[in-house]
Amino acid sequence: MIANILFSSYLLFFSLTSAFAITSAVTVPLVLSVLAMISLVLGRYVVLEKGNLIDKFILTFIAIVCFSFTLAIFSTVNFSARMNYLTSIVSVFVLYYYMPLGFMLRGSLTAGRPWLLYGFLFVCFWVFVEFFGRNFFHVNLDSLIPRKYLTEYNSTALGDFYRARGPVEESGHLALYIVLIGGVLFSEVKGVYSNLVVFFTVFVALASLVFTFSVASFIELPVAVFVALIVFNFKNTMSYIFNRPILAILIMCSVLVGAWFAADFLYELIFMKLDSSSSLIDRQVRFHETFYFITNAGFLNILIGFGPGSAREFDLELVLSAYVLIFVDYGLLGLMLFVGIFLQSLLEIRKIQNYTKRFLLAVALISLMIHFFIIPNYWYPWPWFLLAYIRYSAIDASPLGRT
Repeated sequence: MIANILFSSYLLFFSLTSAFAITSAVTVPLVLSVLAMISLVLGRYVVLEKGNLIDKFILTFIAIVCFSFTLAIFSTVNFSARMNYLTSIVSVFVLYYYMPLGFMLRGSLTAGRPWLLYGFLFVCFWVFVEFFGRNFFHVNLDSLIPRKYLTEYNSTALGDFYRARGPVEESGHLALYIVLIGGVLFSEVKGVYSNLVVFFTVFVALASLVFTFSVASFIELPVAVFVALIVFNFKNTMSYIFNRPILAILIMCSVLVGAWFAADFLYELIFMKLDSSSSLIDRQVRFHETFYFITNAGFLNILIGFGPGSAREFDLELVLSAYVLIFVDYGLLGLMLFVGIFLQSLLEIRKIQNYTKRFLLAVALISLMIHFFIIPNYWYPWPWFLLAYIRYSAIDASPLGRT
């Protein structure tokens, strides 16, 4: 009973990765995940499967991390910082992947699903209040929220509109949360909640996504949809649409009308934003610095990296890509295993029988893989919850189920 309450609380509040944080590292979802994991361990529930490739990728990746750490501590005096980063990346898998997977496999998702929805709607409501309050009523809700990092946030788009960031650090990260958790929720709510609830949730989710003005999301979502259609039965999807003339006409008209009205908006939002701000230039400078650093590294460092926390130690902590960050810290082997976790999860999706669920989860996962090219924050709980949910759904769809 207590374990399920902790898991439901985790789902309700795991968007609070910045707001109400105890320190810059100790956040609300981290505390709840530790408590939930303790209850899972006390219940002696094991989630490792014999022969599962994702487990093998994760365990091998952790082994590379530990080996890289061992070599790094002999060449640095900053042992405590290295140890903190080692603990952090191991905790990501233990607390944010295996903990929710364990609860799902023991049947706790049924009780936790409403709290995941409530938490999602709470974030969307927060975004609405923040966006309209600051832009139209000159009330800055964000300034009232206690945070330990990036306390001042004044990012704008389309000239004068302040972007909403909700309970997370930045607007682009909020957009990632909406896409990932929205993908999970929309694959779950059909048949569980009324059509009115589903329509309302979709509406507020899309509106909240727009209020983030995240260029990455506007670009990556169409790409993710296209890739998912190609990978997951494109022929049947097109056949389904064009065998229903009214649906096909509605889609075509919506695309044309949307393109007509959105052309100026997207031009100003994407191209003018990148040209007039330091966003693109800043990313390019950081990538060039990191590329120069890597190309001058030794063979062993290229293979297994410089060790946990090396990006920060060598003043590369602001590299805006999870893949580059993993490469610097854990080398080519670490990067291959890290990417392998996501690719294997993509293959796991093919085991899911429900096409809508399969498609939505594929879109969410592909969006995540694209988004990791431009943000380094692999330590957020939502990406790993998505992977845990994909694995749970694949197991649930197998002939043996969870037996």
